Amino acid sequence: PIERDDRVIADLVVAVEAFWLDHVITGIAPPADEGDPDVTADVLARRWADEVDDEETITLGHDELVAWGELRLYRNQQRDLDARIEARRNLIRASMGSAKRALTPTGQTAATWGAVTEVDVEALTAAHPEVAAAFTETRFRSTEFKKAHPKLHAAFRRPTGARRFMPNFPKD
Repeated sequence: PIERDDRVIADLVVAVEAFWLDHVITGIAPPADEGDPDVTADVLARRWADEVDDEETITLGHDELVAWGELRLYRNQQRDLDARIEARRNLIRASMGSAKRALTPTGQTAATWGAVTEVDVEALTAAHPEVAAAFTETRFRSTEFKKAHPKLHAAFRRPTGARRFMPNFPKD
C-alpha cells in the first residue's frame, strides 16, 4: 500500500490549480514538454488526428522557427554522426574478419560478432496462434512481441545466417 503524504497532496493541488487557471480557464494549451518526447509526440498525433484542415496554413512564430532551424541542424548532424559511427564500425568489422571477438590491449572485449536470429513466425503461429495474431498486422512486430512475451520470443528464435556486429562499451 502507498502511504498518504499530505505534502505531496498539497504540491499536487497547487500544480492542478495552476494548470486549471493557466490552461483550462484561459483555453491556452500547455507547451509541448521535452520530458518524454515519444509520449508527447503520441499525444500530439492523437490530439489532431481527426481534425486536420487541409486548407489551413500557419506561419511559425519565433520560438517555432528557432526549433525548426535546430531540427534541421540536428538532423544533418545526426546524419553526419551516423555516417562517422558506421565508418568506425566498418573499420573494426574489417579488422575482425571471421574472428568472434575483438579485444583491447588490456583484454577488454571491444566487439563481438553475434548470430542474427528472427522469430519463426510459422512455428509460433502453429503453437500459439492467438499470440502470433496479436503481433501481426501486415507484418510481424517482433520488438513488441519480445517485450510482451520474452520467454516465447526466446523459444521461437531461429538463426538467419547473418551476423550482427555488437560493439561493447563499458558503462560510464
